[in-house]
Amino acid sequence: MVALSLGPQLTPSDGVITPTHDVHHVASGSIDTITVPSPDFTGFIMLISDGSCSYTTNDNIINSGTLSSYFNLCLYDKGTGKWAIMQVSN
Repeated sequence: MVALSLGPQLTPSDGVITPTHDVHHVASGSIDTITVPSPDFTGFIMLISDGSCSYTTNDNIINSGTLSSYFNLCLYDKGTGKWAIMQVSN
């Protein structure tokens, strides 16, 4: 089993969040862009909404919706340069 690291709460600023860990809580706002953690990154991050937080297809997210308060699996496809966000409910 792999241990995941919890980072600080992210607050969307001008529609951008910049994850630095595997898991982050996200404050209310709107996300257009998820900054890729590093140039060679492939894989996923998990986001947990602490308020009303929507995401759009305005930049590097392939689908739109609202983050779940349970958790959201965000998969990055290096080939397309886009994130796919999947909501996981309890």
